[in-house]
Amino acid sequence: MTAAPLAFTVALIPFTFLFNEVGRTSWLADAVFNWFFLLFFGAVVTVPIMIGGLVTASLLPRFSRGASAAAILVLLVSCGFAALLIYVGYADALTEPTLADDTRWTPKLSLASAALFALPLLLLLAGNARAIRRLRKSYGM
Repeated sequence: MTAAPLAFTVALIPFTFLFNEVGRTSWLADAVFNWFFLLFFGAVVTVPIMIGGLVTASLLPRFSRGASAAAILVLLVSCGFAALLIYVGYADALTEPTLADDTRWTPKLSLASAALFALPLLLLLAGNARAIRRLRKSYGM
């Protein structure tokens, strides 16, 4: 689950050619572009989370309780970042631009594109919750 955002971004690359319409008029293209934009600039957060997840997973066999506590912490940070991105997607879809000349870097999300944008993040949250539950059960926390 640690590398899921990176894997999802790599998997989306072929779809950018399918959805690349003139002026990005499709809600699918809007969701894909927002994914790329947020994960590109969010790499400052996601890359350390991935590294932390890989390090704690490699330490689990030797330092079971300490490494499982660290892994749970990394998973909780990942959940927090995913929840923040879901909030940002829906906040963008539900608010109106405040300026008449709105110079945005990303297209405004509709409710359908915000739902599509949030779906992989919800799956990440569910997977992280399952991993946390299994870690707590396996290592008696």
